[in-house]
Amino acid sequence: MDLAHFWGNDLQPSASGDLLLVQTLDPNNSSTLNGNDEATQRIYRRIMTDSEDNDGSNSGEYIFEPTYGGGIPGKIGARINVPAWTGLFRAQMAQETAVASQPQPQVTMSTTGVGAVQAVIQYMNVQTGTSVSLTFDPTGNS
Repeated sequence: MDLAHFWGNDLQPSASGDLLLVQTLDPNNSSTLNGNDEATQRIYRRIMTDSEDNDGSNSGEYIFEPTYGGGIPGKIGARINVPAWTGLFRAQMAQETAVASQPQPQVTMSTTGVGAVQAVIQYMNVQTGTSVSLTFDPTGNS
């Protein structure tokens, strides 16, 4: 089992005082779709991790996997390019093992204010056969 670590938060203690482990997605309990399931955490981590640029100008955040990640944090402050970001999200989703390739994941983005973006990702979890919808602002401006 992996440690539970939702992007941008600290590791959490479990009720027993150990570190909290990630939950297995339970298709019969929608309360597990709160960010503490493995697939959700991996998707956020993949999208939000800076990767090495094509020209090698950014070393990437994962030392042993410099090309891992969508690199959204590196785009913060630049002009928001909704079509490019949508394509980037789709490409990252295609690399995640918990995401079914059929039906293809759907990514919808729109700007919601000055510097804010609403991203909606809908995908089929291959481990459970559950349809999952994630909504968030990858810029952190929500």
